[in-house]
Amino acid sequence: MLFSFAAVVGLCFAPMSHAFSYTVDLQQTAPNKITATGSGSLDLAGLTFAGTSSTVDLIAGENTASNTGEYFLSTGSGSYDEYTGITGTAADFGGGTASEIGTGSGDFVGINTFSDDLFVPTGYTGGTLNSSATFTGDFGTLRLVDGTSFTYNLPSGDTFTIDVGNVAATPEPGSLVLLGTGLLGFAGVVRRRLS
Repeated sequence: MLFSFAAVVGLCFAPMSHAFSYTVDLQQTAPNKITATGSGSLDLAGLTFAGTSSTVDLIAGENTASNTGEYFLSTGSGSYDEYTGITGTAADFGGGTASEIGTGSGDFVGINTFSDDLFVPTGYTGGTLNSSATFTGDFGTLRLVDGTSFTYNLPSGDTFTIDVGNVAATPEPGSLVLLGTGLLGFAGVVRRRLS
């Protein structure tokens, strides 16, 4: 019994991963309108700085040489820092007709799933990023399927996720530990009452 209690206490105080993530939620909000909302933090450790560039404003453009999708979520204005070294499946995202941004606000954040590049505000070293943009177009012309999710990994363990439409939520690891701890406690109470 004492061992079980010690194991449960150990689980409660086990170190949790410090991985961050940035998630973009794409919603078809009208027949010819897609709204993109992004938020989160990113650890750039392990990425290679590729330089500073000017604003890009496309979503799911098509690379005609390889027929794979590119994704740029550009919000805000001005320049951005570009980093290489993310991993993911380039051919999975979009590939339809390119759509330019209509309006945008917040931090400049983007990803190019074809060349595995990440775009962040110039001088970004950490902290919360928030952005939003509205694009002309629909999921069909961009070759996107409602309910799909695309995740790209950074060397630091962080993720950049693009959720298209209504995507089912995945429980975070902390919630699973809490659930497991509750189940262990319940099992202990049942066992004590039976003996």
